[in-house]
Amino acid sequence: MEESELQINIRLLRKTVRKWSLIAVGLGVDRGTDNCALCYKYWNPWISDAGPQPCLQCPVKAQVNQTECRGTPYFAYKQCLDWHDAEERLDLGELRTLANKELMFLQKILEFHITAQKFIDREVVS
Repeated sequence: MEESELQINIRLLRKTVRKWSLIAVGLGVDRGTDNCALCYKYWNPWISDAGPQPCLQCPVKAQVNQTECRGTPYFAYKQCLDWHDAEERLDLGELRTLANKELMFLQKILEFHITAQKFIDREVVS
């Protein structure tokens, strides 16, 4: 049986949550769209089905109604890295706090999708 869009999003969200779980404890690295399962499907114009409207069906965009993770904790995380002055010491505590916020944000989206899938599964059985 072919995966539904909801099932695909659950699978991609699980991968993304795993990535941020590692980043939050200092064992993972964020490479932006290069290592985001959701971006791989919904953003990267070279390999995705997104075409001229990136992020169109991304569950993160659906949550915040903005593209490129604007309006999410990730955007603050990225800004913290981008604004870092090479001569200043990077505040790893702040980065981990922001990574944890992103992790919690993604977990809530994942939980919503899992709940929706359970509801659909119950409806199909009924």
